Amino acid sequence: LLTGFGPFPGTALNPTERLMKIISDSAGEWFPDVAVRTAVLETAYTECEHRFMAEINTFGPNAVLSFGVSGRADAVFLERFALNMDDADQADTQGEVRRGRPIVPDGPPALTSTLNLTGIYQKLTQAGVPVRFSNHAGTYVCNHLFYFALHHLARLKKNIPMAFIHIPPVMEWMEDHYPGMPPFICKADLVQAVQALIHAALELHQIHQMNEI
Repeated sequence: LLTGFGPFPGTALNPTERLMKIISDSAGEWFPDVAVRTAVLETAYTECEHRFMAEINTFGPNAVLSFGVSGRADAVFLERFALNMDDADQADTQGEVRRGRPIVPDGPPALTSTLNLTGIYQKLTQAGVPVRFSNHAGTYVCNHLFYFALHHLARLKKNIPMAFIHIPPVMEWMEDHYPGMPPFICKADLVQAVQALIHAALELHQIHQMNEI
């Protein structure tokens, strides 16, 4: 299962939504022996939880890769930690603002990615993909989903590894919407990076076949 987000307040476009379309259209060619499902989640605290749980229950994946966009990313960011905190001035798409609010009131302060990020980092580096580790996924909806998903999957006790990846803004998709924004990555490089990322996750976790769509 791969997830992205739709637009959020202040943005007319979220590149992870278009990325999900590319993956969906190309998955049969890239991964002929693996069932891949993509989902675009609303950039809203409560709604993204409901959609994520529905996808898990419907698809029953063997692994989850979730994507978000970050203006601070100058490479593919592999997020190590999810914080148990919603704390952003920016409203979500439902108009909700959360400040200093735990995501799971009785949950631990932070949770760690359950995919083999070190192995993925090494494989992406070998493939020439610009990649970095990140220790902070923010405190907006990306981090919210990351923490909620890790907590929810742990409660299910189904050993479904999950990681969150932040990608940079994409030049071809975002320069018309945000004049003057530095072009951090081009579409072709992003597609190559994500293809290599999925291959690395599949290989490292020996995921040869997922449930059918």
